[in-house]
Amino acid sequence: MPLVVIADKPLLQQRAQQLGIALDIREWGVVRSEWQQRESPLTTDHSPLATTLSVIHIPLSAPSQAGVLNSANSDYVLAMLRRAVQGCQSGEFVGMVTAPVHKGIINDAGIPFTGHTE
Repeated sequence: MPLVVIADKPLLQQRAQQLGIALDIREWGVVRSEWQQRESPLTTDHSPLATTLSVIHIPLSAPSQAGVLNSANSDYVLAMLRRAVQGCQSGEFVGMVTAPVHKGIINDAGIPFTGHTE
């Protein structure tokens, strides 16, 4: 199963460019369809699917600056978590890994949040 990133696609492209990383980003729906059509999806070859970052685009709520927390993006963070949980519960995904989630900044946005691992 391909790795799927749930995030703002332009943000990923911008960060990759800032870091000098060549990044081939494709929409998850397209990659998923191609992956399902493969005769042996658990291949270890270096085909385009093996070097592509599959993304489900969730737009940022506000501009993002690397290393700076912004409570205006709390809805964005929660939308990414909801989509990941939905994918796991439906069987679309086999697991979920998150980046750090700052509970305090979400609470600062006026959204009661005790954490996503509870």
